Amino acid sequence: MVGLSDIPSVGKLVDRISNAAVDAIFRGFRYMFCYKDLVKTLDSQVEKANTEEERVSTKVAAERANGELIKPHVDKWQKEAEEIKESAHKFAEKYKNRHSCRCIQCVPIPNPVSRFRLGREAVQKTERLTELINSGKELLANEIAHLAPGENLPKTNTEFQEFQSRKYAYVELWHALITESSPVLGIYGMPGVGKTRMMEQLWKDAEEKKIFNKVTRGNVGNEKLDVIHLQKQIAGHLDCNFVSEDNVESRASQLKQSLLNAGKTLVILDDVWREIPLDVIGIPFGDGNSPMGSKIS
Repeated sequence: MVGLSDIPSVGKLVDRISNAAVDAIFRGFRYMFCYKDLVKTLDSQVEKANTEEERVSTKVAAERANGELIKPHVDKWQKEAEEIKESAHKFAEKYKNRHSCRCIQCVPIPNPVSRFRLGREAVQKTERLTELINSGKELLANEIAHLAPGENLPKTNTEFQEFQSRKYAYVELWHALITESSPVLGIYGMPGVGKTRMMEQLWKDAEEKKIFNKVTRGNVGNEKLDVIHLQKQIAGHLDCNFVSEDNVESRASQLKQSLLNAGKTLVILDDVWREIPLDVIGIPFGDGNSPMGSKIS
């Protein structure tokens, strides 16, 4: 005669049900008879969670002091840590202030239901604390903050003053910027007439009107051309971090690719006193490779 257990699929199902039933029974007995040990284990995990939270809080404070923004999932972890610890603390207080785990107070007969509930709750809270501790360690092993994105606008203490002659020149420059097909535009004049302020206003308006994907700037100066420094200024507004610190050719190649990747770009070069080797710097204008609509001013 063939029993149900002899049928492969039914036999496996019976085995799973039997194993689950046995596990549940042993788990229940553990809750009832080991509840004091389970509460001690919970207390131990609470201490570990406090230590982990302190480590995370210390790192968060250090990153904030450095002016960095804390990542959202770190703030979420800290809030969850407070909630879980508060829940565990309330449970500990309830355990300490319990009347008894006896059915009848004056008779030493254990109350299995009360012990079962205490043991089960202690295990559940211990598991949550363990998950919290592990995720806290994972947080500390990775970056928890990032620098705030810089505002790509000129920093100046003076406003652009619209004298009639300057206003006319600016209107002409702006019109040429948005209509002329030439990739290079320039303004010139005696020192102190407002060329730099005009370029800063051009930068600000170009950013606000979103006519370019990126706007970047470099100050050339009247001293010997410092290619490394000029590359650094231009790259800074593109969020481009150079691989090489001192190899001009390598930096030029990287800067060129960054400008190409940025798309339509306005490059403002201020305080220019001589011809600038754009290819040496890494500005892809005039070589047929610059993105459509990009300009250098």
